[in-house]
Amino acid sequence: MTDYRVRLPVYEGPLDLLLFLIQKDEIDIYDIPISRVTEQYITYLELMQELDLAVAGEFFVMAATLMEIKSAMLLPRGEAPAVEGAEDPRAALIAQLLEYQRYKGAAGELTVREEEQSSKYPAGGDGRFSGGTASGESIFILLDALRGVLARAPEARDVVPGRRGPTLDERLTYVRRRLKDAGGRVRFDALFEGSRIVIIVTFLALLELLRAGECRVRQDRTFDEIWVYPTLALV
Repeated sequence: MTDYRVRLPVYEGPLDLLLFLIQKDEIDIYDIPISRVTEQYITYLELMQELDLAVAGEFFVMAATLMEIKSAMLLPRGEAPAVEGAEDPRAALIAQLLEYQRYKGAAGELTVREEEQSSKYPAGGDGRFSGGTASGESIFILLDALRGVLARAPEARDVVPGRRGPTLDERLTYVRRRLKDAGGRVRFDALFEGSRIVIIVTFLALLELLRAGECRVRQDRTFDEIWVYPTLALV
């Protein structure tokens, strides 16, 4: 049964996910704990696949690269001192991340200026993200929040023989109604109830509304609450 699925593209690439994981855990980009980051990266990749997001092939290439680096890091180096100037297996990846981070920083400054001109939303402060599409760092922040919601979901399944799961249209109606009834904003966590299948379809409905520009998400600072705001008059 796939009637609750919606295929949405992940507009940003694997370097965005890696930078998100590094920043989330406050990791030194020059000394990446490759085993831990690889495990987390694959966890997010599996979640994106479960959600049926249109994950680009580059994500899988990066997963293979991380596994290769991890294997190289585990190779015995012997008891002889390291050769001066010997290349760290992570070096190429670190250089790539640093260059991409500089690019993201420059692009981010332009985005902030644009949002300062167009922002009309009630929450104060310089939001960590505030997007009308499920793209960029925001999608990974939302996926991280979803993982927390799923971890608290009951084990019971909604789908049993002879009974279908919730449809995307049903959850779109539900999210729109919650936003309308709230009269301003809804906390991200408060949108989710029920077991895993209901939570997943609700999350897909939220992504669809973000893609369509019917709502926006905002988080003022790292680890703050994520809020969902309607951008259209909901009737």
